[in-house]
Amino acid sequence: MEKKDIRIHMQTQRRKMPRKEIAKASSKICQLIQMHPTYQSSQTILFYAAINNEVNLNNLAAIALQAKKKVCFPKIEQEHLQAYQITSLNQLTRGTYGILEPNTLHATLTDKKNIDLILIPALAYDKQGNRIGYGKGYYDHFLMHTNAHKMGIAFDFQIIPSIPAESHDQKVNSIVTQRSTLTC
Repeated sequence: MEKKDIRIHMQTQRRKMPRKEIAKASSKICQLIQMHPTYQSSQTILFYAAINNEVNLNNLAAIALQAKKKVCFPKIEQEHLQAYQITSLNQLTRGTYGILEPNTLHATLTDKKNIDLILIPALAYDKQGNRIGYGKGYYDHFLMHTNAHKMGIAFDFQIIPSIPAESHDQKVNSIVTQRSTLTC
């Protein structure tokens, strides 16, 4: 399958998911992330705000804030993804593409080199760590310039046998679903 076809198929599959199933799977994924040694040792973590039935990590972000970890969320600025540290989930407001982003009046720009763990949404992954996002390349460009652990976040059905990868595509180091944690 081509990337375009995979995107369409996965978006359709996610749209069909009942809210209760999303909530239950998201909760399990958050538990597995929290038990992961990389999460436990990370001081600065880049989360994301879920859209279109993505895995919701808000509960884990709240736990990380309580644990005094530095919690960051992405914001699109001048066609580039930037990471901003927040101190409360209330500091997120609707931004680019209707996605919750940090309000820069209350958030602090974080150097990507200081991030220990990046939690990455996608439409699909394969077991080799390749991913398919929405096609804008924001994460690929950001990931190119960081040494952080790159953790893909997905529902089980989003893991497929193979993804056509291009030279600019950035792989993840691990993938967490509601049933497993894969090392890539």
